[in-house]
Amino acid sequence: MAKPLNEFGGWLRFFQVICWLTLIVYGVNVFVITGLVLDQPTPQKIFSFVVLIFGIGFLLFLIWKILRLLTVKAPEIPGRIVKKMLVFTIVAALFSLADTCFSYWIYGMALSFRDARDFLRPIAWYLIWSSYFRKSKRVVAHYGANAAGKG
Repeated sequence: MAKPLNEFGGWLRFFQVICWLTLIVYGVNVFVITGLVLDQPTPQKIFSFVVLIFGIGFLLFLIWKILRLLTVKAPEIPGRIVKKMLVFTIVAALFSLADTCFSYWIYGMALSFRDARDFLRPIAWYLIWSSYFRKSKRVVAHYGANAAGKG
């Protein structure tokens, strides 16, 4: 049986689960990247490691802030979540490009479909979920308002 609209559930709960999974996957990536750099450190690898760790750290911080905002019931929360999602999307897309450049620079790897997919994934995530926070009846019932405007 579905929860009443004014309770935290449905797609809102699914969004929360996705945020937790993102937090876990990005956290694991820190350990994987660290292992790759420590295996055979070079100046290029150390430079790319520092840049990517700062980027991943910032993304982890943004996801944590979104998760904390999800628990607060106030009309301005959906708009604040959408703004944090926009910042997350921009940073994630930029670091996807940086990762592609570092892979080319360090390993001489050619561009691939994976590079385009990694760049487009956060953009699709933002478009889907910002639309949800702007139009959902559950968001209105739970928080008191939808996100307004364009992030």
